[in-house]
Amino acid sequence: MKTRHVLLTIALGSLLATSGWATIIWEPDDQTMNTTATIGAIPGGPYTDDVLYIGFDAVWPSGAVGSNEFYVLWFDADSSQNIGIKGDQGPGGTDYLVRHRSSDSGAYSPTQATVPSTVRMVGLLEKTVSGAGQPYDRFSVWVNPASPVSPSPAVTTNHGGDTSLTTLGKRVANNNDPVLFQNIVLATTFEEAAQIAVIPPSTYVAADFNDLALGQLQGQAGGTGLVGQWSGSNQPSVYSGDLTSPLYPKTQPGTPQHLSHSATNPRHEFRSLFTPMTDEVWLSVLLSNTAASGRSGLSLNPPTVTPFDDQGTVFIELRGTDFAYDFGTGSETIIPSVAATDETLLVLIQMALNGGGAVDDVRLWLDPDLTDGTLGNDTPSVVQTDVHFLDALNHFGAFVYNGSSNVDAIYISNGETAFTDVTGVELPEQLIPEPASLALLGLGALALRRRRGVN
Repeated sequence: MKTRHVLLTIALGSLLATSGWATIIWEPDDQTMNTTATIGAIPGGPYTDDVLYIGFDAVWPSGAVGSNEFYVLWFDADSSQNIGIKGDQGPGGTDYLVRHRSSDSGAYSPTQATVPSTVRMVGLLEKTVSGAGQPYDRFSVWVNPASPVSPSPAVTTNHGGDTSLTTLGKRVANNNDPVLFQNIVLATTFEEAAQIAVIPPSTYVAADFNDLALGQLQGQAGGTGLVGQWSGSNQPSVYSGDLTSPLYPKTQPGTPQHLSHSATNPRHEFRSLFTPMTDEVWLSVLLSNTAASGRSGLSLNPPTVTPFDDQGTVFIELRGTDFAYDFGTGSETIIPSVAATDETLLVLIQMALNGGGAVDDVRLWLDPDLTDGTLGNDTPSVVQTDVHFLDALNHFGAFVYNGSSNVDAIYISNGETAFTDVTGVELPEQLIPEPASLALLGLGALALRRRRGVN
């Protein structure tokens, strides 16, 4: 007998259904995973909306995880979009998988399968370009999620995926054990698929370029908490390889990639937030230059028209080996020699955006060491408490220069889990900076990360 849970459904930015489907689309019967078969047609299908969540309990009561022991749910055909278990086939022998085709390597959750176990798997199949004729080109997987950002999902992309979904089926291979998939839900919200009550989440933005195609960034979408596509100059491009820092535990899911540039002038690319951010906002980004001529950075609410070398009045920039910034003073400040060429700089920013022309506060750290799980005694490189620079953060720009500059791992968040969202670290309350109006924003709530599980 299927047990349903009482859920609190919250609008999750861009992760909403795009037309008239109900929150819960279908609850198929529990499945014994011992054969390959069609479960049934999606009610009201074919389904063509931009977002579809699928969630289920993967129950493995006895036996052992065997190599390529395979249990999945699939849409439309046994070689099409599938989610489930592929034993010991992921990085490090991981097991929980999403992929678009049998020929795809797919993406694996870092969670390791054990026996006996029951885990809640949640998949998000979505179109990064909206429209009934567009492909489902992005597939994400969570295992035992507490929220849409905890843990971060593993993500795979396929730019030639199906444009509609008609049936759900199951497929097994090398199956040796009595695996069950129970409490299956197809839904238009994360909460219904995860079967958890989620508190209103922090607004969360992620742009790490790992879910995009190599080449020109302009016209691509991807990311989290963003709307539309990257726009601006046609010169910045997505290149292979992640920027990384040993100073924090934040990880980037997906294919390792970053933003760089092949021209000789500063060039901007812009993206809009689904929900403007106010009050306390945390931001982190990785920057690097491979030559003294390199310039890499971010701008906040910059002009989005040509010329694309206009950084606006609020920006941060790694300029060769120096760091330049302006938070609305109208005059940039330079901190010399913060990162050698070919080194990656971790920038962490905490802002209080008070709106209505009121004075805003900002603290900025350059290469803070978060490896002990705290901000410790890291002193901010920038503290500014006397200038109004943003009513709200509506959009941002990433700029690169001269083919020797790189930007990666842009994370922005506000609310109770914001610090953790952008660093991967849960900051102890006693180590949160107290002075000025930032202390009045209730930063102690960062230590009270609320967790939810399957009921």
